[in-house]
Amino acid sequence: MVALLMEKKIHSLSLNDDCSASLMTEMKKTKFTVTPYFKKRLVERGLSTTDIINALTNGKLIEYHTLKGTRRLLVRDDTGTCVVIDLDTKNVITTYFNRFNDNHSTLKSNEYVGDGKSGLNLKCKGCSKCNS
Repeated sequence: MVALLMEKKIHSLSLNDDCSASLMTEMKKTKFTVTPYFKKRLVERGLSTTDIINALTNGKLIEYHTLKGTRRLLVRDDTGTCVVIDLDTKNVITTYFNRFNDNHSTLKSNEYVGDGKSGLNLKCKGCSKCNS
């Protein structure tokens, strides 16, 4: 199962609550740097730095993965602003907007452990709760 976790995303509804809380706490304590790619996407998508700060401050964890060899989180706030951050490189990777009524028709469930089913209580293997 550990190898499987490294090759797929974990949806927050499948993640252990302690892992989710630990990852979000780490994110909120980390000072991030923005990448040129992020800056380009911010402008292209018409989002503001206030939108990003709000998402990082008030957003909820949507997914966790290590597909690029580092721990990445996708967070989304109540307005639909999504931000991808890398906990290891301490970079803000990208941003986009996802409407609250999006039915996720293009979602590739096979990219997620358990096809993104909720309640799997998976450990992320990358938070302080898993590494203690």
